[in-house]
Amino acid sequence: GTHVDFSRMTGRWSQWLPERLHGALERRTVGALVDGAHASDVFARVLDVARLECDTVDDGDWLVWTNIRTPGGIEFPRSVSLQSILRRAVFTGITPGESARLTGEELAGLLLRVWKTESK
Repeated sequence: GTHVDFSRMTGRWSQWLPERLHGALERRTVGALVDGAHASDVFARVLDVARLECDTVDDGDWLVWTNIRTPGGIEFPRSVSLQSILRRAVFTGITPGESARLTGEELAGLLLRVWKTESK
């Protein structure tokens, strides 16, 4: 997504999970099943509202948005995958749709120079 260092992401599980459970989760593999259809639609809508252009690639497993750019040609330096959006949802405990909205708004803010990026 828009974060290079996910451990610094606001809302990560270590912030909201009771501290007594941290050690138990760090020694385990935890899985989650989430549906990406709504998240994909939300992310595409945010890009459209922000007038951001992009290419999409479906590699058979995940939808990936590449060459994300403003009409003026400012381009995001990385691709954004549906997988990264869904991982963010699981990592932070928010819904997939909310993760997609937040990722899209951050991306729009970075490209439209509303705030600085940590991704460069």
